[in-house]
Amino acid sequence: MEPWLAWPVSLAVGALWVAGLVSLLRGPLDERRRLPWALMMMLLPGLGALIWLWWRHRHYPARRAAQPDWDPNRRDPVVLPPPRTGRAVPTTIGRPDPYAGHAPHPGRLPARRYGAPAEPGE
Repeated sequence: MEPWLAWPVSLAVGALWVAGLVSLLRGPLDERRRLPWALMMMLLPGLGALIWLWWRHRHYPARRAAQPDWDPNRRDPVVLPPPRTGRAVPTTIGRPDPYAGHAPHPGRLPARRYGAPAEPGE
């Protein structure tokens, strides 16, 4: 970069950084949400300030117009959709065995559930 161009560019970036920092401090965010923006402005002085100024002056008023009660500091709980209704998956965990302690009938085969084959005498 040319030496005569370095001073005006650094002054412009410095002025942009100061404007972004002042806008951030006067903005609608609380302290916990300002910290990432401030860190971004410290790490990327010109770009971080430009991104903040874009978000502050473009995104925030557009969202306020679409949702008048929107507040960037509100901490509403996340509302999950209701659980699916349907048939529960059968499980045997924690259920006692209904046939425990019973001796099988001596002349009969044990009946099978769900599509048991027909017994030969029926």
